[in-house]
Parts: sequence; structure tokens; C-alpha cells
Amino acid sequence: MSAPAPTVRAPRARAGVGEAVGAASLGLALVLGAVLGAAALGVAVVLVQVATLSGWHQLLRVPGAFGGSLVALAAGAAGVLTLLVDTHGTEDVGRLAVVLALGVVAAFGHQVLRRDGRPALVGSLSATTSLLVMVVLTALWVAVRRETGGADLVLVGCGAAVVATTATVVVPRGGWPVSVVAGSMAGLLIGALSTLTLGPAGLTLLAAGAAGPAVVAASLRHAAGPSARTAPATLSALPCAMAALPVWVLARILLG
Repeated sequence: MSAPAPTVRAPRARAGVGEAVGAASLGLALVLGAVLGAAALGVAVVLVQVATLSGWHQLLRVPGAFGGSLVALAAGAAGVLTLLVDTHGTEDVGRLAVVLALGVVAAFGHQVLRRDGRPALVGSLSATTSLLVMVVLTALWVAVRRETGGADLVLVGCGAAVVATTATVVVPRGGWPVSVVAGSMAGLLIGALSTLTLGPAGLTLLAAGAAGPAVVAASLRHAAGPSARTAPATLSALPCAMAALPVWVLARILLG
């Protein structure tokens, strides 16, 4: 009796490596943008947003990708502009709530304008609203840069997210603690070499918060199965996109 054919894992491995390389590239873009200035960081954030929305609906296997992506892109770009245009000299991110509210209204409008019979209406609307919330909150990288040692905060957050993403590729499914620990240690090391004065505990907490989204992205990759191959840019961008919120929250708590 002939032996069973071996399982082919090369395509998934290549996809995982590509995901890690993509995450590293986007993380580098954010760091360079933070170093060069607020406008450059805004451009880098929009790049991350575009990568995030490029395959979101395909990843979730729901219709309405074109219109939903346009709604999310408009909301994300508006969020970046809202934080870049700081006419009162403040860093009030509460203004993003207006952007989110208008984006949700636009998401409902997109469903009304659909002409395909509106199959999977709830799923499509849920995908679009979750996407626009995610891309709008990516704009918080602009707010992170305005904190004390902002460029270093972006560096720690992106470094932890990228290392954790790489660990999710190397470690088999279920190894999320290893990914979080790897990202946390990387962020701690980067922070120790920077000008930040948060101390080991603060830096570790900050890095762990930034590393967590990589585990979420890995969970989506496994849950999506074959459809994950249609959204490599989205999976690459998710860790850095979702890390903006925890990094900003923790920076506000730790820096006061």
C-alpha cells in the first residue's frame, strides 16, 4: 500500500513570510513618517489604511467591497486630516467621534445604494462599519507623535507589532503567548535604547499593548482559511493599524 502524499505547506509558509515583510515595510513607513514630521506621518498612516481596507471584505467573505472600501477610505483620510489640522493647539482626539459618526451614516447609505439585491446585508454592513472604525482609529498614530518622545513611541509600538507578527508566522497556531512575549521584549529593548523614560514596566506594558493586535491578525488569518490568500496586504497592515489605539491609550496613561 502506497504511503499518503505529504501535506504541502509551502504556499502558506510563503504567504506568512510575505505578511511579515509587509508588516515590517508598513511599520518602517510609520516610523520614518514620525521622524520626518506630522505631514509625512499622515501620508504613512493613509498608506496603512489603504493596505488595511484593500482586502477586508474579501477576507470576511462578504459583498460590497468596492463601496464599503471607499466609505472606509474617506473616513480614514478624514480622521488623519482632523488630527493634522490642529487649529486650537490641542490634541483633542474626541473630534474623531464626528468622523466615525458620519462614516457610519455613509456605510448605511452605501447599503441603500447597492444594486445587487443586497445579499448578506448585515454581514456587509458589519464589515464596512468595523473597517471604517479601524482605519479611522489608525489616525491616532498622529496623536501618538504629539506626545513627549512621540517618534520613539511610534518606534516602540511599530517595532513590537512587527516582531509579534513575525512570531505568529514562525510559531505554530496556538503560540500566541510566544508572539506577545516576543513583541514585548522587542519593544522593551527598543525603548531602552531610545530617549523614553517610562521605565522597564511601562515600556513592557506599552510594547505588550502594541504586540497584541498581531495575535488578532493571526487569528483572522486562521479563521479565514483559503480566503486569507486574497487579502495579504490587509493581514500585513492589521497589526500596525490596530496598534495605534492601545499605544495612544497607554502613552496617555503612562505619560500623564
